[in-house]
Amino acid sequence: METKRKSSFPSLTSLWHGRWGYFFIAPAMILLTIVHIWPILRVLQLSFMQYVVRNGDQEWVGFENYHNVFTDDLFYVAIHNTFIYTLLVVPVALAIALGLAYLVHPLGPKAQTFFKAAFYLPGIVSSVVLALVWAWLYNADFGLLNYLLSLIGIDPVIWLGDTRTALPSVAIMTIASGLGVPLLLLLAAMGNIPDDYYEAAEIDGAGRLRQFWSVTLPLLKPTLLYLVIVMTIGSFQVFDAVYLMTNGGPSYSTTTLVFMIYESAFRYFDFGQASAQAVVLFVAVVILAVVQFRLLSGDVEY
Repeated sequence: METKRKSSFPSLTSLWHGRWGYFFIAPAMILLTIVHIWPILRVLQLSFMQYVVRNGDQEWVGFENYHNVFTDDLFYVAIHNTFIYTLLVVPVALAIALGLAYLVHPLGPKAQTFFKAAFYLPGIVSSVVLALVWAWLYNADFGLLNYLLSLIGIDPVIWLGDTRTALPSVAIMTIASGLGVPLLLLLAAMGNIPDDYYEAAEIDGAGRLRQFWSVTLPLLKPTLLYLVIVMTIGSFQVFDAVYLMTNGGPSYSTTTLVFMIYESAFRYFDFGQASAQAVVLFVAVVILAVVQFRLLSGDVEY
């Protein structure tokens, strides 16, 4: 006897009964479409066009903008700088946040609240303010860092004016001001781990370090996966720090993909090529996120 398979699509009757629910979510969906979906579709359309700002004329050029992107030497410099910046920021920031969470977790509620607020506070400050403060710290003539180095007899360092130190300097600023969110999430995840696992490990003779590697770290894998993906996406989108602290220099050593897109769009007014660059960045971030999810994801239940 054959059985009819139920359709996964809702029937017209169920849609009608739930009409008020769709009515209430309509404003949010319309706002999402206007603010996010439509700009994405418009950028995709512009990537195949030559757009003239003066009169708004648009000419279909096919894949010419993408050809220009992949034959531009600066594009590969920007990719290299973006990857180096990401490799400097994400692993180091995660390692520091994980170490801090390991040290703060055994403390009492009041001490935890103090450290959470202390490390989260820089994250709520405007990125413009942070960039300007760090630019003063890095100042080669009267910056605080060079003053401290002079106390121990080290010559001044041109932090933001040297191709060897400019990108790491921007990365250090990002790491120092971005530990709050990872710390909060890791502390919350550590707090959800049952004490039974630690008691069993202690009975088996595992010390604190062994408990961390064999119990805490594996159970933090979902949180670490989320942080790796989100922080990687954020690192690929770095712009304000580069714009305010180095303006892409010296000698393009801090020119990142988003800064290059900004230059193409608002300095050279080549919106077609800027859109093609943005599409390439979007595809690269999606591929990287999928690869990270495939490599780091796993089923963890507790």
